[in-house]
Amino acid sequence: MQSEGGPRKASLTGMSNGLSVELNLDQSNYMKGRLSKKAGARLVLHDPFQPPLPDEYGMDLAPNTASAVGVTLVSLSNTLSNFTPFLEAYSFVY
Repeated sequence: MQSEGGPRKASLTGMSNGLSVELNLDQSNYMKGRLSKKAGARLVLHDPFQPPLPDEYGMDLAPNTASAVGVTLVSLSNTLSNFTPFLEAYSFVY
């Protein structure tokens, strides 16, 4: 178990090898004031070095249900060197 902060790494894939979280929402105490029309939790998956921003990127999780989320790492890079052969093959007139 990693006790330090920062990124966590998994070496295997699949539902049985990922992170499992069980939440006790205790709705009877939180819904008394009727501050919200919603019940449940909000999940945000984000880069550990970026703020979570739940309003923009969060997923609502309903109470009394099981939810599964699949994640795929996508790495994008866009550098001018990727386009050099294209730029050399065509001359552009502005």
